[in-house]
Amino acid sequence: MKLLRLSLYVLILTLGFLLPSATSQPPFDTYGGYRPIQSRAQRFYTGTSSHIDAHRLVDAQANFPPNGLVGFYLHPTDNQPFVPMTPQSTYRQVLRYRIVKNTRTEIFTAPSDGDLTTYARSGDAYKTSGFFTVEKIGSRWWYMTPEGHAFITLSVSVLTPKGNDGHGPSGKTHGDHIQAKYGGPAHYLGNWANATIARLRRWGFNTIGTFSHHIQTQPYLTHRMPYVMTLRLSNKAVLAKEVGNVWEGIGGGKFPDLWHPNFLPAIDRRMQQRATPEMVRDPYIVYLFPDQADELRGISQHHASLAWAAWVGKPVIGGHTNYTKRALRDVLRAQYGAIHRLNIAWGTAYTTWESDGGYDTGRGFLDQGKTGAPGPKRPALKTRSQALQADMAAFEHHLFERYAKLITATIRKYAPHHLIITPNALSTQAAVEAFDGYFDVFWARDRWVYDTLTQKRPLGASAMSYLTAERDSPLRLEGWLAPQFEVQSASTSRGRRQRLKVWHAAPLPNPHAQFHFQGGHPLHIALFDEDQRMLNMGVSPGNVYDMLQTGTDHRGYWMQLRSRGYRSGSLGALAQRLVGQVADCQPTGPRQRAQTAPQPRRVQSLNTWSAPTFCQARAQGAPPQRTYYRRRGLGSPAHHGFRTGYGRQEDRAQAWHDGLYQGLMEPAANGDYFRIGANWWKFSDNGSTFWRERYNFGLVTIRDNAYDGREATTRGADGLPGTADDEAHDYGDLLTGVTRANTGLYEALQQLK
Repeated sequence: MKLLRLSLYVLILTLGFLLPSATSQPPFDTYGGYRPIQSRAQRFYTGTSSHIDAHRLVDAQANFPPNGLVGFYLHPTDNQPFVPMTPQSTYRQVLRYRIVKNTRTEIFTAPSDGDLTTYARSGDAYKTSGFFTVEKIGSRWWYMTPEGHAFITLSVSVLTPKGNDGHGPSGKTHGDHIQAKYGGPAHYLGNWANATIARLRRWGFNTIGTFSHHIQTQPYLTHRMPYVMTLRLSNKAVLAKEVGNVWEGIGGGKFPDLWHPNFLPAIDRRMQQRATPEMVRDPYIVYLFPDQADELRGISQHHASLAWAAWVGKPVIGGHTNYTKRALRDVLRAQYGAIHRLNIAWGTAYTTWESDGGYDTGRGFLDQGKTGAPGPKRPALKTRSQALQADMAAFEHHLFERYAKLITATIRKYAPHHLIITPNALSTQAAVEAFDGYFDVFWARDRWVYDTLTQKRPLGASAMSYLTAERDSPLRLEGWLAPQFEVQSASTSRGRRQRLKVWHAAPLPNPHAQFHFQGGHPLHIALFDEDQRMLNMGVSPGNVYDMLQTGTDHRGYWMQLRSRGYRSGSLGALAQRLVGQVADCQPTGPRQRAQTAPQPRRVQSLNTWSAPTFCQARAQGAPPQRTYYRRRGLGSPAHHGFRTGYGRQEDRAQAWHDGLYQGLMEPAANGDYFRIGANWWKFSDNGSTFWRERYNFGLVTIRDNAYDGREATTRGADGLPGTADDEAHDYGDLLTGVTRANTGLYEALQQLK
């Protein structure tokens, strides 16, 4: 009986091995589209040619819609050879010819694209294709590839060989490690680009995301991948000072002055420069990304109101007239006529629609500054009259619609065939309503966005929370602080500013790290641990650190350190634990004033010192206690936008799986499945010295080791100890779970009833 059971068990295992796997790769087209789900639109044709001339293909059996293929491509042979490289080629591309007109049986191609008979003969199979589009089949939206097959974008952002996101503990950037790994300065770009595309395909990703360079269209690419083209049209106009920034002087962030006479010419010129002939007809572009949310403050519900910025903004911004402020004035003047009617409706006391006394102190409408105005957040406006609230909401809608109209019209003027997506993080009600009807795809995460749209368009790159696991990565910012430090205090235009610097006695690996003191917060802190990692503080809640009040073990009371809101005396307590007493305090002052003798002084509270002082701290008496630190949020997901703190890389993979599948399978109010993509931010980790975002965002470490349980270990990708790619510890396996989620997605969606 036992033998029979064993035989049955072996038979079941054998059959299970021989049967096709439920997660086996389905057939994909040239662009990664899922062949079993095809477009219902009559745009894609296949057949066999009856005759081929230099620029004409005849199929006697065809029934094309007359001139219905204009703007599409003809592939005269289904062998799909690569065009040979020529001095004029910018990159290798699959053989394709632009269709300029057609009859029911004939297709005519652009003469400038070459002679059809060079590669094809009469009797060859052919096909037509176009560009990426969006289409709803039944109740589900999809991207459609240029060959007419369903596509869900699984994109990865910031694929770049440039080390622009901080240094690691060794002082090297991700770019430094890439150069060493892929062949040195002369050869690494092509090697890195092709290897990176191969890795993404292996992990189930199918799209090169935003802010990616040197990997989209270069001649050294042996295989291409669909990609997002990042434009940043508005931001570049602000950076070049061609137009003003409406937030200048009244709050952080950027938004261009849309009414400035230079704005439209500026974005038109940049779009014309980007719209090369190759770009305009490149079918690998999934969508064009005009601007990012960080450079369009007001587009997220967490941002302040743009209408408020127009109201209280400075009359002159970036050396330019603030035309947005004047546009608000003109809209209200047309609505109310006399200024006293506005005063009655708003509860204000303006004397004129112009200026009367100067900005922030005068009594004219154009003098309005932050003084006397409510706070910038939208709830603060609710403390004012109903008329003011309604007028602010109407102008905010007007402003966003102007942005949408100018941006989309300019892009379509030069690139009419490509999809245009909204800026990311779209969640302001006014922006969603104003963008309705202008953009092809919306970059938002919330269902209400789709429910709000009257002209339904899918959410094409639904942003999930950033997924990190610092504790299971080189960014595990947790350990012992070094015992030496300086305290520096100085008076600035923003008031008193003090700094506490803690570092090891050895030289710093990154001499630029001290620049992270910039920013003008009430108190700046940079902590260096024994591994030379800088723990600089920023305003992000994810940069809060806990300091253990006892140095004996990891137990005890944890004291919070952050850039704002220090508890009285907490820094002094930390300083005293580290060094005992602070000595040699030398007051500073005007040169002509006599300097008093240095006096030993015990730190009571750094933010109560009465004069600018520089003190060199040293331990006196008993040796200082070792102080253990850990970054706030390690070990559990936080609740402040960044989902930091997953305990393991495997937990991070599960979070990606859950967010991806739940998002794509959530129906809208009308029953539509409206999400058609997800984006992973970003390819590599940030460095431990990067601004205020020292996060384990990456699929790979800063040494370019994949989180697959094999590369990101103490033996590195080469498997050998003691080499340059070795990590400090063995880290977990993120990519097995991510790959399983990505590769099983289409079958799961097809099974959804």
